[in-house]
Amino acid sequence: MKQNSILCALMILSMTVMLSGCKGTPDSIYTAKNNIFTYEKIDPDKTQIIVSKTGNIGVDQFSDEFEKRNPDIQIINIDLTGGNIETQPVADWVVNGHVPDIMIAASRFMDDQYADQYFENLSANPVIQNFETAALNRVAVNSNVYWLPGPSEVSCMIYNKTMFDEHGWTPPTTFDEFVNLCIQIREETDGAVEPWNPNAKYSNEFLTAMEAMYYEELFGGVEHYSWYEDFISDKATFQGHMEPFYEGIQTLIDNEILREEHFSYSATTRGEEFRNGKIAMINMLATDYDNDEYDFGFIPFPTTKGKLGYVCDSFSSVIGVPKKEHTAKQQDAIDRFLAFFSSKEGQEIYIGDTLQVSNVKDTTTNQNEDLAALQPAIQEGHMFARIEFARTDGQDLKPNFSLYQDAYLMITEGKSVEECVAAVDQQAYIAEKEQETSEVIAEAAEDLSILETSFYIADMYREKTDADIALIADNVAFRGNLMRIFTGDITTSDVNTLKPRSFDNESALIKVKLTGQQLSDAMNNPPNYNEETADCIYAYSGLKCKVAPWNPLGEKYLSVQLEDGSAIDPAREYSVAIWNGTIAEKYMGEILETYEGTFEELLTEKLKKDGTIAPAKDNRIKLVWK
Repeated sequence: MKQNSILCALMILSMTVMLSGCKGTPDSIYTAKNNIFTYEKIDPDKTQIIVSKTGNIGVDQFSDEFEKRNPDIQIINIDLTGGNIETQPVADWVVNGHVPDIMIAASRFMDDQYADQYFENLSANPVIQNFETAALNRVAVNSNVYWLPGPSEVSCMIYNKTMFDEHGWTPPTTFDEFVNLCIQIREETDGAVEPWNPNAKYSNEFLTAMEAMYYEELFGGVEHYSWYEDFISDKATFQGHMEPFYEGIQTLIDNEILREEHFSYSATTRGEEFRNGKIAMINMLATDYDNDEYDFGFIPFPTTKGKLGYVCDSFSSVIGVPKKEHTAKQQDAIDRFLAFFSSKEGQEIYIGDTLQVSNVKDTTTNQNEDLAALQPAIQEGHMFARIEFARTDGQDLKPNFSLYQDAYLMITEGKSVEECVAAVDQQAYIAEKEQETSEVIAEAAEDLSILETSFYIADMYREKTDADIALIADNVAFRGNLMRIFTGDITTSDVNTLKPRSFDNESALIKVKLTGQQLSDAMNNPPNYNEETADCIYAYSGLKCKVAPWNPLGEKYLSVQLEDGSAIDPAREYSVAIWNGTIAEKYMGEILETYEGTFEELLTEKLKKDGTIAPAKDNRIKLVWK
């Protein structure tokens, strides 16, 4: 799963026509024998281009509008997992030669090492003239543009205004006020309301909040900028400058405002709890909340100094064109997509009513009223870009990883402020090959497609529970597997990114009793966000199926049998292993057993036991594309 060598990747790039299929023919990728690349039926009369996104980037509305204006083009949207500071699966796709036609990715994917080797240089493309120069400078690599800057997200603090008004709580403007308010909220609600949940499972959101709170003291102004420049040039140290940052983290820990469980807390659970009044404040990137019972307010992050606070300006995304062979029609489609993205009208559609500001010249400013509440801080220059500690000379530098990791170690192992600061100075410039790496726990002898990876997870569920059948949704963002495993080492960090999104915090592996009819109903109605139904199938263990992925829901399974070929009896009861929450509640039967261990722990256990893995070659599925 670790990225293969550059030489190997370049050989793949030069020898194959990546995801588009040979000479533009979609058969090799869209109608694979071992993978469901998309559930959208391919229109042979249209030109297909594959557009990937990572995380919560909202591109569907934009793509739909583009297709309306370009009826000869079909956009195939796919979701690539971004990962974390240490492991980036989206980068694995790139260096292993499995790239989309257009990649819309989180800004943390803008590592210089991926620029010229893997992406088209857009510096001469006419569309860059549409963007603000300052934004282009922020994405430039050695004075070249490989990624177009998406709109800037405004990160701030969101609070339950209704609850604050009822209790007489005052939104904090300083760090000390914030800490005291958190203590007050916990005491006055007797712990029923969590004061603040930092979403520390995601390093970018956690570090954005902490950098904002300490920006004025550590990062803002000429003096502090000079320190930053000296540090990334190996002329200054963390010691003597960054101690307040860690002291602030320690204050949050001492007052139980930052806790160990925050580092694994489900973002979906956090959002629901905030929406329903169980959390008073959150830090968030460009997201609105709706609840008839509550109103929500937006304020700048409180800071250690001053009364105005800071907001963070970070690119919601960057858009690039990976290097690969295209037909003339595909290239034309790509050019039209970039042109629409770079237009004022396209930007307004892309942004909608979210908390984002366009980086395209002369584009109408977002009129979201929540953004207006942040304008005083913005107008006073209290808006900053994430501190990336970035170098351009190729020397490895990982303070951001240390800042995030050390916050966790301060909680779990009692690591001191002094130890944290000294460790950054000791590790910041060690060559990457000498850096501590995640433990290698297994090896993939061959690449596994997304579907084959889903089958492996289902096998893990079934093996652990000794159930008749196991299920996991395939190639869908809500509680399903989106990941694939590439040939090579599989590390503990890789396992962390393999965990499906949106699991509730307290959910676990369970074995349930389902009748054959309940099983059929559940498989034909996989759950999605907001109690809707997802357009997908389940990967499974213990079954043998014929599947038509492009058929409508309820018609995707052409046949479902037990693995021995015998029929499913609608009246018979079967034991089924699932991660709780991955089949709709109305089809759930009796829970026979709940198993201890996180998803990561259970998958690590199986990988270590297996040692070397490869795709299952048991003919458990036959895909039908016509």
